[in-house]
Amino acid sequence: MGIDESSAVVAVYSLAEKETAAGLLRSMRDEMLDLLNCGYRRPRRLAEAVLASGDRALQAALARNSALCTPRQRLRLAGLGVPEIGRALYVAERWTRTGGDAVRIAVLEAADPADPAWRAPGGLVAMLLGETGPTDLAAAVHAPFPELALHALRHCGPVLPLPMLLRAARTLLARGGPEQLAAFAALVEEEDGLGHPGLAALLRRAADAADADAGPGPGPGSAASLLAGDPSPTDELLGTSPQTWTRAARLLPAFPGPLPALLTAAAADEPSTD
Repeated sequence: MGIDESSAVVAVYSLAEKETAAGLLRSMRDEMLDLLNCGYRRPRRLAEAVLASGDRALQAALARNSALCTPRQRLRLAGLGVPEIGRALYVAERWTRTGGDAVRIAVLEAADPADPAWRAPGGLVAMLLGETGPTDLAAAVHAPFPELALHALRHCGPVLPLPMLLRAARTLLARGGPEQLAAFAALVEEEDGLGHPGLAALLRRAADAADADAGPGPGPGSAASLLAGDPSPTDELLGTSPQTWTRAARLLPAFPGPLPALLTAAAADEPSTD
C-alpha cells in the first residue's frame, strides 16, 4: 500500500462514526491489515477496534507494531495466549518497552505449554533458546517451559535475588516435576551456586521430597515448604563444601570480629568430600 492509499484509509477510518468504524474494519480488512503492517501513521482508536475484533491476523499485525497501543492494550494482547501474537509482541517490546518486562512476562504467563506452536521452529521458545543476553531472557526465568526457564536461569541467574530463584524453582517443579528441579540444582552447582551457598543443596532436598511424594502441602519437609521463601542462614549453608568455606574466609581478611576465623574453622571441621 502506497502513501496515498494509506492516507485515504486513515482518513476514511478517522472520519467514521464510532458505530461505523467496526464495520469498516471488517469491510476494509485487507486495507487495514496493510495499514497495520506499514510504517504509516495510524489512528489511535484502531488499536482498540482490532483488540475487540477477535481477528487473529489483525491482532498479530498490531502486536508487531505495538507502539500504536497503550501499555494496557499491550497487556491485553499478551493475555490472549496466541503463539503468533505472543512472539510478535515479545519481539516488538525491544523497542516499545515502557513498563519493564511486564508485557513479556504476561506473554509467557498466558502461554499454554500444551500448544506445540509455542515450541515450533521459529516460535517464541525456539527464538529465546537462541538468545544469551539478559535483556531478552530476564522475563523467561519463570516461563512455563522448563527448558526455556533453565536456559534463562543459566544466563540471568547470577544477578537474580534469592526470592526470584526460589520462585523459578517452584515454577519448574510445578511445570516439569522433580526432574526439572534436580536439573536446576545441577545448573546451580555448575554456576558456582549462583552466588547463594547452599541453594543447590536446598533444591536437591526439595526435589527428593517431591520425588518421594512428600505431599503438595506446606508441611515441614515438603517441597512446597522448602521452596516457600528465603532459606534461613542455616539452610543457606547446608551442604557447603570445605572449599567454599575456605574461599569465604579468604574474601573477608579485613572483616572485623571472629567471622573469618569461624569460617576457616568450619572448613577444617567439615568432612572431606574427596
